[in-house]
Amino acid sequence: MFDFDYEEKSAEQREKELFEKTSKKQNKIVKRILTGVFCGLGGTYLAIGIIALIISEDLETSIVGYVFGGIGLLFVILGIILHFAIPNVGNYERYKKTVDTFGYGNSFNLNTKLEMLTEENKELKERIESLEKKLRDLEDK
Repeated sequence: MFDFDYEEKSAEQREKELFEKTSKKQNKIVKRILTGVFCGLGGTYLAIGIIALIISEDLETSIVGYVFGGIGLLFVILGIILHFAIPNVGNYERYKKTVDTFGYGNSFNLNTKLEMLTEENKELKERIESLEKKLRDLEDK
């Protein structure tokens, strides 16, 4: 009788799509934060090391420059490695297994579920509005 133009998807498939969307957003934020922190620290240490090397007049200050420069370089390399090591989209199967086994034990899983529920709530509200509009249109005819 009614044609709602709504593509029925299994709950598992919808949850997987929402998980991929929210985990992509979370991982993007985490990548930016970690890269910024480690590269910022590394840049600071590297700058201190270079300044110490430039103003070094004796062996002790040049050693300090090399140590600070090396530490800075390690932080920059670590920031770059972490940027490329963090996946763009989380693994849904591993997420489900972790949640089933341990529950929402960490803030990433809890935040992911909260974002998924918020997104699902928004989609359901939009669907209700469209169905109410179609119902009003049918009543007007």
